[in-house]
Formats: sequence, C-alpha cells, structure tokens
Amino acid sequence: GVLVNQLRGFSQWMYEFDVPSETLHQMQTLATTLPYQTNQTNLNSFVPDTVDSPQMRPIRKWIDSCLCQVKLDLDLECEELRVNIDWFNRTDTGMWHHAHTHDNSFLSGVIYLTPSDSETIFSVPSIWGPSHTMLNLIHPNNSRVFFNYPTTVGKMLIFPAQLTHSASTHTGLEPRYTMAFNAFPSGFIGSQSENHYRKFMNITVNQEK
Repeated sequence: GVLVNQLRGFSQWMYEFDVPSETLHQMQTLATTLPYQTNQTNLNSFVPDTVDSPQMRPIRKWIDSCLCQVKLDLDLECEELRVNIDWFNRTDTGMWHHAHTHDNSFLSGVIYLTPSDSETIFSVPSIWGPSHTMLNLIHPNNSRVFFNYPTTVGKMLIFPAQLTHSASTHTGLEPRYTMAFNAFPSGFIGSQSENHYRKFMNITVNQEK
C-alpha cells in the first residue's frame, strides 16, 4: 500500500489571558524584592512570603476571576475555582526549569513577568507509546508530543496541574521572573443537574475576598 497521509487529531487547549498593567506591575515588584531558595535547576520564593502577603490579595482576586471563566468554559461541576497556593520563580543566566507536574492541585498557572529567550515546554504521551499500545516499541525521542510557548511578558497560561512542563535554558543577562500558582475547586463539588444529584464534597479554599 501507499502511505497517503498522517491524520492529525485530538486537538487540546490551554487558556491564555492578558494581565492588566497594574496587576503585572504589582507582581513584577514582588518578584524582584522577595528572597529566593534553590529549586533543583532554578530558584523559587518561599511560599509563606506570598501566602501571608497582603500585596498578593488583589493579584489572587484577579486570577480567581480568570479561573471563573475557565470553570464556565469547561462546564466544571464545582461552585468555583480559587488559587490555593502561589510563588515566584527566578531563573538566572544558564539556568532552566526541570520537567515536572504539580501535585495537590487541579489547575496550575504561570505568569510571565520579564523578557527571556526561554520557552515553556509542555508535553503529553504519544498515542504510539506504551500507554496506548501495550508494547514499548517507540523510540524515546518520539514518546511524547510537545508544545513550546515563548516567554511573553504580560501573559498568563492556565493548564491542567498534571500536564508535564519545563522551561528551556535562559541565556539573558537579567533574571527571568515568572509567577506560578495552583488552583483547586471551592464550595460544593459535584453535579447539580436535574437528572442526577451527586454533591460529594464541600470545601473552602482561600477565604480571602
């Protein structure tokens, strides 16, 4: 037989938002004044410094409003989505961010605060790998499907927390700063449809208003 074509399918998506200039400035100021600790291949801030900071409250409020739009677009069976933890990342010249996922979270997000030639690299397993074929015959170079997103100041991405992601090497002279967060459902979680009723959890996440 003659190979006719490779059929492309299974289109997926993440969510991209523009950060308001005032909110972006607040994040940039915090990012450049907080202390940092080593995180394998880059640096991140101490979580209590952001969790307990009054300056983070308007930032979280804006992110929560974006999470509300995501919840509505996905038609999720929960009252709301809210930020449950946040932190800043600093990547100096020659550093990168190792491939990882976020545990204890439903959605995660990244906000780009300063310019960089580094890209965020997202990946999922290929359908030709062992998760779909029983046998692991595919070459490791072809075992995952990648999507690269360039560092774009003033943009925020929201994505599933278990989506593997990393960042390529930053070669700029000035540090690359990003803000990251995790989000979790808050309130009643479960279906409230007329056909079936299965509220199975009621929790409160981040009571700040």
